[in-house]
Amino acid sequence: MDTKQGIEIIDLTKEYEQKFAEIMTHDEYHIETAKLVFADEIYDHMEAQDINQSQLAEKLGSTKQYVSKLLSGYANPSIATLVKIARRLNCKFVFKLEPKVEPIENWKQQAIKAKQEKRNKFSKNHNQSSHLTVVSSTEKKNVTIPLAA
Repeated sequence: MDTKQGIEIIDLTKEYEQKFAEIMTHDEYHIETAKLVFADEIYDHMEAQDINQSQLAEKLGSTKQYVSKLLSGYANPSIATLVKIARRLNCKFVFKLEPKVEPIENWKQQAIKAKQEKRNKFSKNHNQSSHLTVVSSTEKKNVTIPLAA
């Protein structure tokens, strides 16, 4: 435990990870997550097509209140309703099963690996160039700087 200016600092990261891993074992977590992800997708398509809640409700033959429940994740729509929503938003509904998400420890490893791959890609691209071009703020023109090999 660290202290900073007389305040005890407790690292709860491990406890939160354990609690989150336990929560992820419950169906309710995955059901609510799926509803919120789908609600977010509905909202994104509505926004892209400049459709408001009333307009979507009209297209669905529903009420604005129901669309509001959908967007807030409180509705539990049937597959038939999901298909109708997708079609009214000029989309197709894709329903598929994917392998389970790996535990949190593996997520960390994947994040580290992705970060390393990003660094490697940057380094590779950076090393392929023999010069760096920047815009000079004083001369208002591009300046090319040779890089050491």
